[in-house]
Amino acid sequence: MSDIPDYGSSGLNQANVRSADLCRPVLLAEISPGRYNLIDGHHCAAKARRDGTPTLPARRSPFPRHVPFLASTTAYETYVDYKAQRVFTELIASQSLGRDAGPSRT
Repeated sequence: MSDIPDYGSSGLNQANVRSADLCRPVLLAEISPGRYNLIDGHHCAAKARRDGTPTLPARRSPFPRHVPFLASTTAYETYVDYKAQRVFTELIASQSLGRDAGPSRT
């Protein structure tokens, strides 16, 4: 669970969180080489965090397998560029503050 960012569960339907099946694998999509984001299973992740469950079964969908589920290849490339820019911006900010921060997992 530590690899999946916690954005909180306030925006999720709490009945769906309570009924989430923690035996069903969540789906992680590769957003850049070796980096994955949760794209299905947000209710399961919220329930696991609430219940203190340390791990969840997961399936990883490497690029380009999940591209057909995006609006277009351009949408995927734009998203990857956006994420890369965020990581770069965070790195520059951390260096200016004298911290050693790795890439964001958000």
